[in-house]
Amino acid sequence: MEKDLHSLLTYSIIYTERNKGQKEYPMSNEKKKFVVPVTWVVAAEVVIEAESEDEAMELANNVDLDCFENADYVQGSFDVDFGMIEEVPTPEDTQAAVEDYVFWREATEGVK
Repeated sequence: MEKDLHSLLTYSIIYTERNKGQKEYPMSNEKKKFVVPVTWVVAAEVVIEAESEDEAMELANNVDLDCFENADYVQGSFDVDFGMIEEVPTPEDTQAAVEDYVFWREATEGVK
């Protein structure tokens, strides 16, 4: 037990030294949910009937994206928007936010 505690403290100190100035993440087995925005590129061809290339380009911009049968993922195009990752609020967090909103609304506008 003492050896395990020593290992954990050593890891904690090394982790803290390596990550100074970075966001701290609590050491926990508790799983959370996150909304992670991702994008990727899909390539396809579409046959357009038009009188000119300009009209064909305009019509292609208005094609229903769900109707492509020959669409292929473009290799290497998958991307995560790391700056927009958000934790999904728990029901308790949501209830607390509602209660805070009601409290402040009543405090500023009066009880209705």
